[in-house]
Amino acid sequence: MIDSSKSVIIFSHPRSGSTWFQDGFPQYNLSELFNIYLKYTINNGIHFSYSPAYCGNTDKNIELHTRFEVYNQFLEKYGTVSVKIHSNQYNDTIGSFLKTIDTYYILLERRDKIKTLWSLLIAWCTLELHITTVITSENQKSVTISKDVFDDCVNILKQCDNNSRIIISKYNPTIIYYEDLLNGQYPNGWTPNSSYLIQNAKEYTNIINVDEVNYWISNFTELH
Repeated sequence: MIDSSKSVIIFSHPRSGSTWFQDGFPQYNLSELFNIYLKYTINNGIHFSYSPAYCGNTDKNIELHTRFEVYNQFLEKYGTVSVKIHSNQYNDTIGSFLKTIDTYYILLERRDKIKTLWSLLIAWCTLELHITTVITSENQKSVTISKDVFDDCVNILKQCDNNSRIIISKYNPTIIYYEDLLNGQYPNGWTPNSSYLIQNAKEYTNIINVDEVNYWISNFTELH
């Protein structure tokens, strides 16, 4: 049972449905505040935009401490907040801050790592992180996935998996699976946001070198 009176830290990995999941909580949504590659502005709330490069102008640890101050400001204003952290971005600086706050921990996972990888590869190549329109054969995109992109995505998921073990041992989070949410197994205090479109990206994307990518995947047994 999730304690709705507390703030929530959601550990997750890319393409696990974490943005949709976070939006289902009543706590004030601070998105990926501790992701220093995500720009934020404060103007009648907090707003985020993705950036391909580091957003700060200072030492990265100093930038994180600035964001911890922002967390505390919004916590004081709203009482409870939620922050999503992809497990590969977890580090000792974030860990030290988490020791200072009273929060509920969740680890969101997706059981099917092959579908996760395909979704990450397609998002990386199309830059469409969140689908907002229905994809059909008429508006589908065509992509060629390079080996460099494939290797980068596999390494991200591997690092998420490694750090998830650390997170489980340190924080004993409630573990929730994306597939269970899709099957209507909702945790207490969470309501799905119906504004999100949930589609199989691989089914609606023309992957020009799909056979080659399948061959690469077959060589990574830890993903199966």
